Amino acid sequence: MDIQSISPSQVVKAYVGKVGCMCGCKGKYYGHAAGIEIDRADPKMVTKILRTIQANEEAVEVDDGILAYEAKGKSWVVYLSA
Repeated sequence: MDIQSISPSQVVKAYVGKVGCMCGCKGKYYGHAAGIEIDRADPKMVTKILRTIQANEEAVEVDDGILAYEAKGKSWVVYLSA
């Protein structure tokens, strides 16, 4: 997967928060529109999380349409559309 070619429009939801539980208790979910499992509609934040992941491509874990990066006690995750 070419991480650099992913656009924000391909992201279904994005997460940023402390490493550990990702239920939302240690961070927030963002999307292009508010909905189930999304704390707030914030396309700029979705883009920021994606760009952080792209800037650290060498440390990104890829698993079935999910890209995750962890550093300094923080997690950045994007969930891609099929």
